[in-house]
Amino acid sequence: MSKKIAYSGKDHGSFEREWQLHKNCSEWWYATGTLDSGGNLYSFQFTLIRARAAFLRPYILMLALTDFQTQKHHYYQNFDFLGKSVTVGDAAVAFGSTAKAEKTDKGIRLTADGGTFGYDISLDYGKGAVWHCDNGYLKMGVDKPGQSTIY
Repeated sequence: MSKKIAYSGKDHGSFEREWQLHKNCSEWWYATGTLDSGGNLYSFQFTLIRARAAFLRPYILMLALTDFQTQKHHYYQNFDFLGKSVTVGDAAVAFGSTAKAEKTDKGIRLTADGGTFGYDISLDYGKGAVWHCDNGYLKMGVDKPGQSTIY
């Protein structure tokens, strides 16, 4: 696991810093999208969450794949309450051997094995990352530092 850095609030810095684990906050790494493979349309979801609930820091993995041609939706979810199967590094996050998001020179590679489905998707960086809201700072209801996120 990589070192944890302080949650930086409005002065969040770079996207590289935001990939890292932060102290005392919930966070997530996720990608959603659609794929056209030989005329078949699919949608996918990759989400790894580190939740902050009192003194607990559980990890939640959610994977999904929808095949629009067959109208089948596949979903997988798993929990790690102690984080022993989760790794977070400078270039990748992984939930054991089940799922991984890995940064490469050209983009991000997502691999997932949901038991009844799986995927290996390479996403290019396209237009690059964009900060949302007020330079990435999103108020979550009330104007308190603990009620905001970087997005």
